[in-house]
Amino acid sequence: MSVSFGTNTNVVKKRVKFVNTNSSAAVTLYAGMPLCYQFDTTTNVLGWDKENSEEGTTTAEGYQNEGKFMIVDLPDDDNIHAFAGVAVANSWTGSSTVADDESKWLDVYIPNGAIVPVRTDQSCTVGRTILAIHNAEQHLTGPYGTAGRPVAVAWETNTDVDGDAGLVLAKLDPNMFLYQKGDAAALVIDDQDDGNDFVLNNINVTTAQTDGRFTAFEIKAAITSTASSQSGGCGYGLALYTETSISGILSGSQNASVSHWTNLNAGADLTSQFFGMEIGIYESGADLSGCGFFAPLCLRMQIDGTNGPTAKRQYQMYLRSDGGGSHPDGLFAAYTVGSIGMVTKSSAAVSHVIPIEIEHGGGAGTYYLMVSDAA
Repeated sequence: MSVSFGTNTNVVKKRVKFVNTNSSAAVTLYAGMPLCYQFDTTTNVLGWDKENSEEGTTTAEGYQNEGKFMIVDLPDDDNIHAFAGVAVANSWTGSSTVADDESKWLDVYIPNGAIVPVRTDQSCTVGRTILAIHNAEQHLTGPYGTAGRPVAVAWETNTDVDGDAGLVLAKLDPNMFLYQKGDAAALVIDDQDDGNDFVLNNINVTTAQTDGRFTAFEIKAAITSTASSQSGGCGYGLALYTETSISGILSGSQNASVSHWTNLNAGADLTSQFFGMEIGIYESGADLSGCGFFAPLCLRMQIDGTNGPTAKRQYQMYLRSDGGGSHPDGLFAAYTVGSIGMVTKSSAAVSHVIPIEIEHGGGAGTYYLMVSDAA
C-alpha cells in the first residue's frame, strides 16, 4: 500500500464495525485508541447465516460468522485477549461519538509489527517502554494493571503524553510478549497427556565462547523509589519471586519447589573456584543502620496442624552427599576467621546447641554445634 504520514510500509488497515456496549454511555472515538473483537458474538454483519447457508441475522457459536472478526468494542476483562488493533486517524476522530448500542464503521491498524501512532498516557522511551491494553481504557497504558495485556513497544521518546493521553509511534504486536497470567485468570494446562514430562517454558542454549560473560537467563531489578512505596516488602522478592501451591498428591522419593542442578560432564575442567549456587550481598555506600536482620540467606518454615512430617523429620536445612565418590570434608568452609565471627569462649556452660543429624554412612546419628556465651 502507499506510504502515509505516521505509518510505514508494513502497515495494514482493516475496516471494522464499532458497536458501543458501554452501559448507556456515549463513547468518543480517538485516533490510536485500542479496540478488541467481540469474539463471542453471534451477530451477522453481512446478513448471512453461516450455519444454514441462508439469510439470517445470527449464526450459532461454532461457526465463523463475520461478526467475530468485524465487530469491535472497547477493551474489557472479557475480550481483552481478542485485541483487534488501534483506530486510524480520520477527520472524525476526537470529535465523533457513538451512543450506547449504536455503531460506526472505522479503520484499525492491525497488530502485525508495523510502527503506527497509538494513543497512550505513558511517558515513552524509544524501544523500551511497554504499552498495554486495559479494561475500559481508551488509550494504552503500563502493563502493571489488573489483567493488562502488553501489545506494543514505544518507537519514539515522548514525555509530553505522561498522564495526558496523546499520540506516540509504537511497534504494535502482542506476540512480542509472553502472556501467562493476568489477575486470577491463569492459563489452563490440559492434562490429557499425563505420561510425559511437561515444561511450560524452556531456555536451552549452548555456547562455545572463550571470553566474556555467559548467562542463559538474567533477571535484574533496580529499585529507585522510597521504602514506603514498597509496601509488599522484600518477602515477595525484588528480582525474583516463585511460589508453588500444592493441593494434589505428590508421589516419588523426592520433591522440591525449586531445584537447581549442575552437571559436571566429561571434558569439564574447573581451574578456579566453583560453587553450585552463590548467594551474596555487596554493600557500597548504603545506609544499613536501620536494618534489624541482615544475611545473604534466610530459611523459613511453618508447619500448621496435627499431620506434620514424621517425627524428627522437620529441618531448616537438609545436607546430603550422594554417590560413591569423595564426600565433603566438613559442614562448611570459612574464607577468613571473620567470615564466621570471632568469639572468645568463656567458662560459662554451653547455653544452646544446634542439632545436626547424619542419616547415612559412617558415624550416622545426631551431633551438635555448641553455642557458648561470649566473653
